[in-house]
Amino acid sequence: MTTIVQLNKEQHQNLRLVEKPELSLVQDKNMVPVLAQEIPQLATELPLVFVKNAQTGEFTLVAMLGLQERQNLMIQDDKWLGGTLPSCLTHSPLGLSINAADKTQFAVTINTISENISESEGHSLFSEDGTESDYLKKRIEVLKNYYQCGESTYQFTKLIVDLELLEQQTLSYELKGQKQSVSGIYLVNEKKLNDLENEKFIELRNNGALSAIYGHLVSLKTIDKLVKRLK
Repeated sequence: MTTIVQLNKEQHQNLRLVEKPELSLVQDKNMVPVLAQEIPQLATELPLVFVKNAQTGEFTLVAMLGLQERQNLMIQDDKWLGGTLPSCLTHSPLGLSINAADKTQFAVTINTISENISESEGHSLFSEDGTESDYLKKRIEVLKNYYQCGESTYQFTKLIVDLELLEQQTLSYELKGQKQSVSGIYLVNEKKLNDLENEKFIELRNNGALSAIYGHLVSLKTIDKLVKRLK
């Protein structure tokens, strides 16, 4: 039985939300998806890389939170250890279900077993007359903006894939004197980037993709910060 259902006033009139990151959802995840718009804030804290879906072949921009599967070095005692929290961790238990036939249409969903749901504390979702509360309206706008940024992140990723800039590589680090590496990730090949035709390079610069690519490349150095959290 699914725990994610469409939000409605009949069933959820009395629900309140406690506004805090639900970090327990990712405490055993070593990667989380991020938006291209988040690269400037996250690039100095976490390695930002691309992963490929084995079934669909599509690529996703992610932030590395650990150095191996099921390892999260950024959460301790249900607290985020970094400065900037990836926005994907700020929405639970609410979400958007987009109509595949008409992407301007959507339904708001809620995870009914979320630890952020209460009937006694937090923000009301509905007013006494059953209309959406101001708080819920603001949360919906945030979700809509997140979805729109997700669409532009998809286009950014598709562009660098179409330009054949992504390449499967390893990210190396040293732990206790031993050289180790993270595999199964994709990074922008700097040589291919620099060898692009002027027209393509200028296109990347003008649409903002070039600065995002450089942010991705700069972020790779932060793997040393993850290593330090192991020591």
